[in-house]
Amino acid sequence: MIIRTIDSATITMNDTAPCPKIFSIEHGSNTSITNICLSKIMNITTTGSSSLVFNESLTCTTAIDIVASGTTQVTNICADNTLNITGTDLSTVNVRTSSQCPNNTIIVGSNGTQIFNVGATSTLNIQVTDSATVTLAESCLCSQNTFITSSSTIPISGICAHNTLQLLASDSSALFVNTAVVCPQTINVIASDSTLIPNLCATASLNIQAANTANVSINQTSSCPLNTNIISSTLIPISNICAQNTLQLTGNVNSNLTVDSTAICPQNTTVIASNATLISNICAISRLIIQAQSMANVSINHTWPCPQDTTVVSSSSVPINYICAQHTLQLTATGLSNLIVNSSMICPQTTNATALDTTIIPNLCASSQLTMQAANSASVSINNTWACPQSTTITSSSTIPIPNICANNTLKLTGSNSSYLTVDSTTVCPQNTSVVGSQRAVILNLCGTMQLTIQASDTANISINQTWPCPKYASISSSSSIPIANICAQNTLQLTSSGTSNLTVNSTVVCPQTTTVIASGNTSILNLCASSQLTIQAANTANISMNHTWPCPQFVNIISSSTIPILDICAQRTLTLTDSGSSGFGIDSSVMCPQTATIIASGTTPILNLCATLQLTIQAGSTANVAINHTWPCPQSVTISSSSNISILNICAQNTSTLTGSRSSSLMVDSSVICPQSTTVKASDTTLIPNLCASSQLTIQAANTANVSINHTWPCPQSVNINSSSTIPILNICANSTLTLTGSDSSILMANSSVICPQNTTVTASGTSLTSNLCASSQLTIQAANTASISINHTWPCPQSTTIISSSTILISDISAQKTLKLTSSGSSILNVDSTVICPQNTSVVASGTSMITNICATMQLTIQAIDMANVSINQTSPCPTYVSVNSSSNLSISGICAYNELQMYVHQTSELIINSSIVCPDMTYVVASEQAYITNLCANVELDVEVYDLAIVQPNTSWLCPQKTVVTATNVNNTLSFCALNSMFINVINSTFVYNSTQPCPINITITASNGSNVFNVCSSLNTNIYAKNSTVLTDEFGCSSVVNVTATNLAVVYVCATSAIYAVASFNATIYYKGPLASNSSIDGSEIIPWV
Repeated sequence: MIIRTIDSATITMNDTAPCPKIFSIEHGSNTSITNICLSKIMNITTTGSSSLVFNESLTCTTAIDIVASGTTQVTNICADNTLNITGTDLSTVNVRTSSQCPNNTIIVGSNGTQIFNVGATSTLNIQVTDSATVTLAESCLCSQNTFITSSSTIPISGICAHNTLQLLASDSSALFVNTAVVCPQTINVIASDSTLIPNLCATASLNIQAANTANVSINQTSSCPLNTNIISSTLIPISNICAQNTLQLTGNVNSNLTVDSTAICPQNTTVIASNATLISNICAISRLIIQAQSMANVSINHTWPCPQDTTVVSSSSVPINYICAQHTLQLTATGLSNLIVNSSMICPQTTNATALDTTIIPNLCASSQLTMQAANSASVSINNTWACPQSTTITSSSTIPIPNICANNTLKLTGSNSSYLTVDSTTVCPQNTSVVGSQRAVILNLCGTMQLTIQASDTANISINQTWPCPKYASISSSSSIPIANICAQNTLQLTSSGTSNLTVNSTVVCPQTTTVIASGNTSILNLCASSQLTIQAANTANISMNHTWPCPQFVNIISSSTIPILDICAQRTLTLTDSGSSGFGIDSSVMCPQTATIIASGTTPILNLCATLQLTIQAGSTANVAINHTWPCPQSVTISSSSNISILNICAQNTSTLTGSRSSSLMVDSSVICPQSTTVKASDTTLIPNLCASSQLTIQAANTANVSINHTWPCPQSVNINSSSTIPILNICANSTLTLTGSDSSILMANSSVICPQNTTVTASGTSLTSNLCASSQLTIQAANTASISINHTWPCPQSTTIISSSTILISDISAQKTLKLTSSGSSILNVDSTVICPQNTSVVASGTSMITNICATMQLTIQAIDMANVSINQTSPCPTYVSVNSSSNLSISGICAYNELQMYVHQTSELIINSSIVCPDMTYVVASEQAYITNLCANVELDVEVYDLAIVQPNTSWLCPQKTVVTATNVNNTLSFCALNSMFINVINSTFVYNSTQPCPINITITASNGSNVFNVCSSLNTNIYAKNSTVLTDEFGCSSVVNVTATNLAVVYVCATSAIYAVASFNATIYYKGPLASNSSIDGSEIIPWV
């Protein structure tokens, strides 16, 4: 049903008719509508001076929404579920008092509207402004949740809620909470202007924001909520504040917050106070946090036990007293703040304090960790009645002294500006102490049982309490002009000084195991010592002194460029010195000599009295002055590298000596008493290294005008290796086992082979070098080039093996070997073999250019390769070798060639090989001859293989019996070949002529292959003759007929054969076979003929 009225319209409702489910009324008439039934859903809008009267005998609607304005009046409304009323102007809305309260009610009132008897069981939401009046129905129980926003001057009373109560009040509103009925779980209050909200309480959470002159009060008869959060800038005090778990208070302007901590103290309390705020009687069981600014006044109820943790940050000029904590205390003070710690009964485990400006923080203490930062003129003091903390860390630039500093385990101090830190080390000394001091800081009475670390700069004044035992470890770095005395350590001492610092070590009672020093500038470090390791770096004019009353350290390592000498240096095992500039080291080797000494010296440094029992290593440069204490036995090994123009004397070693000299250095070896097993020398420029010797290995490299000499009074070394390009001769060279010489430029190497000859000698010579008196008992190897001159001492027995490669123009004579001789010559070199006494078993020769190799011989094998115009001669007075191989293309002939078992010859170009077969003929001879080669006096006992090409001439020695077997291969040979055989002969000719030597007996079997116009004459055999002729002529000796002849002729070939038993003939392609004897079979085709030989 929908009703709309205007003007003076009159509506009469039938109270006996059924009520519609949905009823909508828009009433603008000035008349009344009565007996309105309450349908299920109603929407009503009234204006003007209209009046709506609902039938109160009927049940309530489910939901009703009323908007009333003007002077309208609405009476007897009610709803079971939802009631929404919006009233403006002077409208009046009455809710039926006898009905039950709706579940949810929303009230919006403004101007002078009046809304009576509202309530809700679930949620009540009220918004009122101006002078709107809203009254709560006393018949309704408190809603679960109540939300009220009011700026109306008309108070609202009887406010309550079970769960959540939210109040937003402004202007002059007044909200009266009925806490006599129920205390809600949560209250959220925002009050401003001159509002009044009294009697607040909450069981779970109380949240209040109050500003201006808002008057908010808490019901003190109710129990404290679990959590309370109050933000106040109102001038009206708020008292009876309490909480069980968490209390958060924020006060500013002139707010006044009074905590009721007489009966209960919250677990956690957080306070933020500024301006002239007063917050009193705060406390906390677990955590207390305070932030105070300006002139905020915060007081602590000290009747409660101290919180577990307390954090105070203050810049307020009003002191905060009774500050304490059981576990952690954190204090930050700035401005004129004053934080008074109550450490009379309890001392926190951890205390962190930061103080700036002119703040005051007295009576600090901590059982575990104390951390302090002080700056400007902040005054921080420590309560010395408590035991020292386990760890203390203090950083101060404040001008106010901090006394009574102590710690059991760790003490860390940083002082700057004009700070003054005094350690109380009368009773306890921390295990670890670390100090940094700068500017004008003063830090006194330091000590540490385990580790003491100090950094000092500017004019920082740091002192050490010497009454305590020395720490295990001490590390001090100072550039301060104020001395630090009484420095000591048991295990490790590390000192770094610069500027004009002065560090004095107290080594009268204890000497550290390890001491490390770095000093520069004009610093001074005195009375150093170490039992195990001493390490020093000194520069500029640093002054370092040793306490020589202690035993020498095991290891010493010193690097210095300071102009101040370091004296009393000694070590038991290892000494390492590096110096530059003009400082100098004074080594005390009067009592102790280290096992190993290593020296690096440059500039004008003097390093005196060196010694070592195992290893001595020296590097000297510029004009460094290094002296060896020769009163000690020679070290096992010595390594010296010098370019200094100051001589190093008394050099000696038992096992190994390694010397390197350059520029104008002088290394004077003392080999008068002992000679090392191995000596290695490298000399260049104008270096002088005399009196060298070695029992096992001597190695020398010499260059420029280096002067190296050998002490020949000692037995020769086992092995010698010399490489020289120096113009200064090296004399008295000898070796027992191995001698290796390399000479270049104009070097001179004089071997002393008058008494001993090495087993193996290897020589490499070039330039104009001279290497003389060489010999070897086992192996002699020579390489010579340019105009290198090499001489061999022929008074010694010949080496077992000799290998010479020469391109030098200087003759090498007296060459010999017992077993193996290998010669390679090139250029115009000359190698003269001494084969008058002994002939090697095996000789191998390679000759080229215009080189000459003379008087070669061999008993077992002789191999010759000759090319160009090389001249190779054989000593014909020596017995022939067993095996000979000659490969020659040289223009010069080789004569006297002979062999017992086998002779191989490969001859090319115009070379000539003359065989000496007057006495001996080899069993096997193999010949390959080509071009214009010439071979004479060829013979063989068992087998002769001949290959001939071109214009080559090969002539046999007919005074010897024919070989058992002869193989002749001729290709395009212009000369007639003539050979013979006893058993078998094989002739293969191509465009060549062969004539059998008819003065020799016929072979048993002969095989002939002739082609390309070849001629074969006077061939014969006693048993079998096999002939294949193609375009060639073959004529057998009719007086030396074979028993059986097999002949094949083709391509115009002409063959004459005879046989005593049978002839087998095949002719083709106009070939002709003339036969004499019985023709066993024949075949002629293609114009061929087989006809009797008449």
